[in-house]
Amino acid sequence: MPSVGLEPRLNSLLVLLNSDGYLFQPSITFTIQTRFTHMIKHTKSILTSLTFLLVVNSSAKAAIITYTDQTTFLNDTNASFISLPDTGGNTVTSLTVNGLAFTTPSPNFASGLFSNRLSGNVISVTALEHLNISLSSPIYSFGFNFHEPEFAPNIFAPFVDSVFTVKLFMDTTLVDSFSFNSPNDTATFNGVWSDSLFNRVEIREVTGGIENEFFGQFYTGTEQLELQTVPEP
Repeated sequence: MPSVGLEPRLNSLLVLLNSDGYLFQPSITFTIQTRFTHMIKHTKSILTSLTFLLVVNSSAKAAIITYTDQTTFLNDTNASFISLPDTGGNTVTSLTVNGLAFTTPSPNFASGLFSNRLSGNVISVTALEHLNISLSSPIYSFGFNFHEPEFAPNIFAPFVDSVFTVKLFMDTTLVDSFSFNSPNDTATFNGVWSDSLFNRVEIREVTGGIENEFFGQFYTGTEQLELQTVPEP
């Protein structure tokens, strides 16, 4: 089942300012009052004071839905898949496939038939599994197959149960983020659907070790998430 991460889209702060410079909150109704005020120096004048209603709006983060079920994700988002090439047993520092540019802050990575749970080529990162994906065009949905081996072949180091964060950016602006800890030794999926565009994804292994995890087929979609929200009264 997908989970919804949704914050209110509008918060309203209501403030009343009177002519004497004091702030006060109204109870139910707002009035405009006209009254006589103090004498300024020796000039007799009538000052009309108005009570102003100030409305301050603040927007929240993007609304996102996260997925661990690939079929539901694809049905909801109509995302398209992107298969990975084989790097021929060679490690690389960058790889571009159909508008997705893969890089890593770790030493390097490779793509090949490394997983006994995922079909096709997968990405394996040297050291911690940090992965960056830059997109040639902004998208609304993103997902990938994932395998964390515990007893399976090609783990290459003592097992540590890994936790990952995924951050979505529009250029340098953070759109939203989520975390995942997938079951071990099985094919899994992680996906996200947003109401805001993003063009860069950062995956970080925040808990774990240098043993391997594998990122399989990737998915991207351009249909926007639409959720009905109600402003606070």
